[in-house]
Amino acid sequence: MKTIKLIAATLALAVGFTAGFYAVRKVTKREDPSLRHLREAVEMSAPLHRQYREGDYAQAKEALLALASRYDSFDAGSATPLNPYSADAKMCYARLAMMEERHGRSGEAAMGEAVRRCERLKSFGGHQWNCSAEYLRAEVARMDALPLYELKD
Repeated sequence: MKTIKLIAATLALAVGFTAGFYAVRKVTKREDPSLRHLREAVEMSAPLHRQYREGDYAQAKEALLALASRYDSFDAGSATPLNPYSADAKMCYARLAMMEERHGRSGEAAMGEAVRRCERLKSFGGHQWNCSAEYLRAEVARMDALPLYELKD
């Protein structure tokens, strides 16, 4: 009889602990901001990349600047000095420069911004990144050739 009471008490304690654990976890569970940013970036970037690839110049420029601005807002809220969205924003400016050049405009200001951002990123953690305009152009061309940017609904 004593053994049955001990088993029942242990079982009740385990069930109570498990229920309490899940109740506290449910109340305190919050979405990780970095996961929310990643989800927002993916949801936002697909239609904006489509505008970059298929839209007219004005729409595409607006889309790239909006995406870079959104990446910058993610970066501003980051607790780490080197945020992955900083590199994405840099590539938005490199893409903008190449698009400007394709449309007969000077992409010098946008490429200068891309290079400046690349140099800033390079200063964190001792990365040996190539920040030349030629390299950034080659990276945009390489990424734009990937099927990833042929996004479908």
